[in-house]
Amino acid sequence: MSEVRIRPRQVLILIIVFLVVLMMVHRNGKRTCQGPEYLQAMFVQGDTLPTIYAVTPTYPRAAQKAELTRLSHLFMLLPHLHWIIVEDTNATTPLVRNLLDRAGLEKRSTLLNIKTPSEFKMKGWGPCLD
Repeated sequence: MSEVRIRPRQVLILIIVFLVVLMMVHRNGKRTCQGPEYLQAMFVQGDTLPTIYAVTPTYPRAAQKAELTRLSHLFMLLPHLHWIIVEDTNATTPLVRNLLDRAGLEKRSTLLNIKTPSEFKMKGWGPCLD
């Protein structure tokens, strides 16, 4: 299994997509808080949109819950998003499963786990020193 590296061009594309989505939300929101009826109407209008798949690798650490909670709050607002979480563990952890259940994303997510072999881990630095 090889290591996945994010290239600067991919980051730039991700930032552009994020800014376009942010502009669309800003235009539709018109700087007012419209309540749940407005959100439901937006979800009904978006039935023809394709599903977006977001893949998030994660590993056990102190900030894991905070980072995944932040992402779950964002992903709750996107009705056509399927979240794939890949944990770097031998088994899925209750922390991530409970987070998905509490966020209501258990039906719109896939939880996978696979431990990174030690020969592919970075030696001498990083959060998981061997």
